[in-house]
Order: sequence, then C-alpha cells, then structure tokens
Amino acid sequence: MRTTLIALGIAIAAHSAPTVEDGSMTHGFRYDPMRFVEENESLQAARVRKVVFDAPREGDRAVIDAAIAKAMESRREDGTFADTSKDTGSSLLELLRLGHGADSPAIRDGLAAMMDQYRVGKNADEWYEKDGALNIYPLNALLLGGMAEAPEVALSLRWLAAHPDAWVGPNAGCPWTPEVFIHAVWDGRDVEDVDDTLTHALSWLRDSMNDAGQITYKDPWGFVSAAGYVDHPVGREIVVKLLPLILRGQQSDGGWGHHSLSVFRALVRYDLLDALRAAPPLPPDWRVTESVPLPEGSAQGLAWDGEAFWTRDPKGSRVVRIDAVTGNVLRSVALREEAHGLAYKDGNLVVTARGETSHVVILNADSGEIVQDIPTPHVDWIGSVAAVDGHFFVADTFNGCVAVVDPANPDEKTMRGLAGGGPGYLAATDDGVWHADYWSPLLIKSDLAGGLIEWAGKPFDGNVGGIAWDGERLWAIDSGEGRICAIERVEAD
Repeated sequence: MRTTLIALGIAIAAHSAPTVEDGSMTHGFRYDPMRFVEENESLQAARVRKVVFDAPREGDRAVIDAAIAKAMESRREDGTFADTSKDTGSSLLELLRLGHGADSPAIRDGLAAMMDQYRVGKNADEWYEKDGALNIYPLNALLLGGMAEAPEVALSLRWLAAHPDAWVGPNAGCPWTPEVFIHAVWDGRDVEDVDDTLTHALSWLRDSMNDAGQITYKDPWGFVSAAGYVDHPVGREIVVKLLPLILRGQQSDGGWGHHSLSVFRALVRYDLLDALRAAPPLPPDWRVTESVPLPEGSAQGLAWDGEAFWTRDPKGSRVVRIDAVTGNVLRSVALREEAHGLAYKDGNLVVTARGETSHVVILNADSGEIVQDIPTPHVDWIGSVAAVDGHFFVADTFNGCVAVVDPANPDEKTMRGLAGGGPGYLAATDDGVWHADYWSPLLIKSDLAGGLIEWAGKPFDGNVGGIAWDGERLWAIDSGEGRICAIERVEAD
C-alpha cells in the first residue's frame, strides 16, 4: 500500500503507481476512497482502519466494542447464541471477526457449547453436512477461535476438499456460498492441504463471471470479499475483473457502505488502490435527457402504455396512470392486494402479488376487471414483471432468476437466469430485457436466453424505483428526487 495517509499518521515510502495490467480499466475512482478512511465514523470505517491499514484512530475502539456488545446480547446462560450449532457458530464468527479475543469466556465457552450442540444433533442439517462434516460457520469459528486441532475441523476440511461440487457451482448453496466457504477453506489451509480446492473454487468464480462481474443467483460483492480475503493469484484476477463493478458501486463518501471492508481489503491486498486513485475519474454511464415529476406518495415499478406511464402505490394498493409530460395522475385502478410488479400489455395491466401463493394477475386497464389470474407457486418471492414476446418474465427475488409465464399455457413452469445475479425491476425491449439489479448498482440488459447484451451503472445517486422502455428510450424512477427520468448512454471516450 503506497498511499501516504497523513491524516492517519502513516508514512509509507513512495513508489511509482502500479497499473491495472489487463488494460481494461482506463479510469479510476469517482470519489477519493481515502476520505472514507480518514473521515468516516462508521463501524465499517473503523474496521477498515484497523484491519486493512492497521491504523485505528481515537474512538474506533468504542465503535467496535459497541458492535461486540450488540452481538453479545444474544448470548445465553449455557454459552450458546441460538438453537443450532450453525447459528451459534455464526454469532461466534461475527465476534471473532470483530476482534473479540479467542481466549475470552464468551468465545471459549461458546465454542464448547456449540460443539455440544453439534454432538447432540442440534444442527441445521444443510445439504453438505454429511459424514460428520460441520456446518461452515462452526468450522470457521473453530479455526479462528484457536480450536483448529479439534478432530471435526480436519474431517470437515477433508470433506470439503473431496466434494467441491457440493459448494462450487451455479446452483450450489445460496448467493453467498462462494464467499463463506472460501473464507473457511482459506482459514483452514494450515490444517489440511486445500490448495487445489481453493484454486478450483477461485477459478470457477473467475471463469463464470460475465463482463459485468455477474453470475446468475450469486451476490458479486461476495466475490469481492472472497477474492480479497485470500492471498492468491486467481484472487487478484477476480478483483481486476470486478473493478468495473467496484468503481460503480462507490458511494459519494468514498466508501462502499457495508461492503467497504471487503473492497478496501481486496484493493490493498492486490496493490490496486493507488493505480485507481491516480487514474482519471470514471465518467457517468448515463445522462438524463428528460424528467417527469412523480405524484405525491410512494411509487414503485414503471410501465409504458404507448402514451403514458403506469406506476404502483403500495401504500394505497392501487396503480396510477401518469401523464408523460406533467406527471399528473390521469387514472387510478384499485387492487385487491398489494402488487409487487407491474407491466402493461395490449390494453391490460399485469401485476404480480404474493397472497397465500404468488400469482400473476391480468387486469383491464380501464375497468380494473380481472381478465386472468395465473397461480405461480413455483416462484418463491415474486417481484417485478415484464411482457416479453407473448409471455411474461416474472422476477423471483429469492432464487435470482425469472419465471417464464405463458398466459396460454399457465401450468408450464419454466425458470431462466438473466445476465445479472439479482433481477429486480424489469423492462422489456424488442430484443431483450433490462433489469435493475438488486445485488449490484447496475442496469443490465439480457437477451431472451439470459445472455449479456450490455450493462451500465445506475443513472443517478438515488435508488432506481422502476424502469420502462417506451420503444426508443429507457426511463427510470429516481426515488431520491421523486421523478421519472429518460436516460441515454454516454459514449465512452
């Protein structure tokens, strides 16, 4: 790390700034990240100063101690923190990562109580807890808590090394499986020979990410965390491939919100921070060419009917038609339940709802009369909807994909991944579908098979509350400013 951190009292010898050698990045940070390090008073900033720069400042200890005290509130008299070894292990791991001493009674007694839970069968029984292998959180807690010699640790690491397909791959585990498993396997590298397993897992991440740094269903910030936690050549390649995401995810205070520790650790570990500080700032991906004020109240989701916009008011369980110039409400259609997605097709509104089971409801846009109600029990957390080529793409925000719903064949159950890990708001075009990603600060366009067409960062600082395509332009709700914006791409230099 070659930056001179005057405010932190750290003097580091100056060298020529390194470069990002793959040539794909010609721009750097939009905001100086060191302002976050030097000025921010959050827990993330305190941890960045302590863990990454080894330069805590006055007051940081109190911030971290407050987080430890909060985590300790769940501690029980018997030393456990929850009903299963997984959840007790997760709490202990949180404490250890916050810097709570491994020799403290809370950790020492907690690990013993956790292993008692494990031995009497109070476990989560997740898909990989086989042949005596521990859940990943208890395993990592033992490794960081000074109990690496426990026989269950070596057994579990050997099992993970022998069964990489159980936790490496597009359908393995949850969105954060790559992160938490790579962390634990890395922490166990001195207990068992896991070098080949680590290389395999990291290589899968590197090779599976598309140009937007995405893998269907997975959280890409977990890739940043995993790659920066290890010290591995493939880890560096992952971080370099994720730099476009990292630059676009930076916030105006210079940090990355609750991802700040992961990002700073990755950039410093692989000597990328100074190169990005020295490079010209990344320009905006979009420009706003027109804006329409939103009516008072909340507005979520956006659809275009050829002349006007539709959006939904979740507080009033209704959808409203909005004048495309003035923003005035032209019509209001009451809904029988809260909608989670909104589209328009051939004179009908299409809304998604959860109810007792998720379903897609087609309504007459004039009368509000229900035309068709299509149950979608295979969609766990129903979200946005878009009318695509005679079908509907319905976002499943639990499984990170879309269900393809055919009104003519409502019993068909087809699921499809898109080119981003978290499809949120959807907008169909003639050749594909845009979505505002809920993991990444990106707008991503996929073809109808889920392949990547193009992508860019958010068009404004606030949240994207919905998107729509009017046949020529993409529109997006700027929730922070209460407006609907026409946006167009800014051509790269």
